[in-house]
Amino acid sequence: MFAIGSPRFDTREGRFNERRDEYNARGPAFHRGGYIPYENRSRVYEVDYREHHLRRHPPGQRWVQVGADYVLVAIATGVIVNIILNH
Repeated sequence: MFAIGSPRFDTREGRFNERRDEYNARGPAFHRGGYIPYENRSRVYEVDYREHHLRRHPPGQRWVQVGADYVLVAIATGVIVNIILNH
């Protein structure tokens, strides 16, 4: 069993992380109405909604992948419209 000071103990949620440390790929904490960092707005992070089984994005918005999550953002402003966690 891991001790509370162990790197595998998540003090934020009070539970143990059973996965390997290098696999723990979570993106930053986002919320609707917030802004996605500028570096995550590039086309490198854009995903095809059909391949990832996401709903079609409206004009002026696009889906980007950050870690294991998908974020729908407004292209011009970077405002977060919707978030799908661990899809």
